[in-house]
Amino acid sequence: MKIALIAGATGMVGKQALYQLLDSDCDAVLSFGRRQLQIKHNKLLQFTVDFTRVADFNLEEAIQEKNSGGDWTWLRLALSE
Repeated sequence: MKIALIAGATGMVGKQALYQLLDSDCDAVLSFGRRQLQIKHNKLLQFTVDFTRVADFNLEEAIQEKNSGGDWTWLRLALSE
């Protein structure tokens, strides 16, 4: 299964990248942003994130809340300053 993650899809460049990902052979596109996008698509899962508190964001829990249809979720994200 191909899953793409994108942040900043509300900007000009990010929006075009999002459209290309949705038209690609990706099975799912996970979008992270400060606000919800106006676009709806069956491949798109949107997550609203306060990037000033990104360390508190639980991606695994957020995906499970959206019930993406999988049997289990195991994700790890590393950030450095």
